Amino acid sequence: MELIRGIQLLETRYRVSYDEAVFAHDGYFAGDDQARSADLIRAICDPDVRAIVGARGGYGCTRILPSISRSLVSAHPKLLVGLSDLTALHALWRKAGLRSLHGQMVCALGRNPKEEFTRWCSQVEGAHPA
Repeated sequence: MELIRGIQLLETRYRVSYDEAVFAHDGYFAGDDQARSADLIRAICDPDVRAIVGARGGYGCTRILPSISRSLVSAHPKLLVGLSDLTALHALWRKAGLRSLHGQMVCALGRNPKEEFTRWCSQVEGAHPA
């Protein structure tokens, strides 16, 4: 599974944490809106989390966007990495005065060559959330 390969690759360089709900399915979504929103809020508020990287597609981010406030994001600055529908969250990060990175998500890292991961790390490590 690409997600597991991506997680394993990230673990070669970073301390990775995730909720098992990342493997959930609810139609096209990785779990229901309430669960996905709660997971994101937990990650935003967790002082040990320095970056949030999308797992696979971000489809449905606009559905949970109303539950994430700009003040919450700005109070807990951290890097956001992802693309596709995660772009809705990039807009929120921007409104919160934070930078984010439009880049590969965990699944893509799991299927791409190691050189891509090295470039990804350079981009992530050069980015600062505030």
